[in-house]
Amino acid sequence: MKITIGIPTFNDDPNRLIDQLVRYYSNDIHEIIIYNDASTIPINVSCHKLVTYLNGIQNIGDVESRRKIAEAATTDWVLFIDADIQIPTINFTSSFLVHLEEFELVYATVTYQETLNNPNHSLRWKYGISREQRKPSNNYEIYKYFVSACFIIQKKQFLDISKNVPKGYGLDIWLAKRFKEEQIKIKHASTRIIHLGLEENTIFYNKSIEGIKNTALQYKNGQLDGASRPVIALYERINSLGLSSVFTSVVTIFKPRLEQNILGKNPNLRFFDILKLYHFIKSIKA
Repeated sequence: MKITIGIPTFNDDPNRLIDQLVRYYSNDIHEIIIYNDASTIPINVSCHKLVTYLNGIQNIGDVESRRKIAEAATTDWVLFIDADIQIPTINFTSSFLVHLEEFELVYATVTYQETLNNPNHSLRWKYGISREQRKPSNNYEIYKYFVSACFIIQKKQFLDISKNVPKGYGLDIWLAKRFKEEQIKIKHASTRIIHLGLEENTIFYNKSIEGIKNTALQYKNGQLDGASRPVIALYERINSLGLSSVFTSVVTIFKPRLEQNILGKNPNLRFFDILKLYHFIKSIKA
């Protein structure tokens, strides 16, 4: 069986990934579809008979970009891979295909480089190492820790599930909830990929707060609940004790110092969690 590789990209060069796929896995690949989500820098894609390049005019986000790829795909199964991912050179595609008779969705294990090369990326790197780099787990938390950086699913199923997607950043939680609602049988594979595209501290912090505000909006609209994300569960606990206003008042005083820490060379992730909860509560109360 041959599959479609779908690579959504925004300001990330996909050519290294394309070269790896063509060099090592062309026997399993029917086509490679690149969707450029209106990047603000030039993206020049290598010409190859397997590659189709789609250029978006307006930025539409990760999920909608994957929908564009799925709509264009000519195979039943699509393996989505973010452009800033490094894949293994052996047994990559086969490590997904072997599970497709039993599972409807298989996602890879995200890892990070062991050493930090740029201190300006310390927050993203430390967050990735501590919060995203997880051993394969196929228990009740399999939906909770879904990461969309690299996963395979039938294109029709993905298009059905991802309808009416909310706008904004940080939609892995929404996708995971939709998979759970539809009782999609998921496998967290041991296939290890490396996330190379680390944002600078300020950029990652701002994107994270944007994601938190989007999560708060989905929560207010009844699209997410306390089981969807730890920040929601923590908010519900604090709010039930009548302490949410006290919490935001105290954090407001210390907010500049907390931000100074997390934007520095050795960020404290607990401070990051406090700031995310702060912005979540402020968004809920707005």
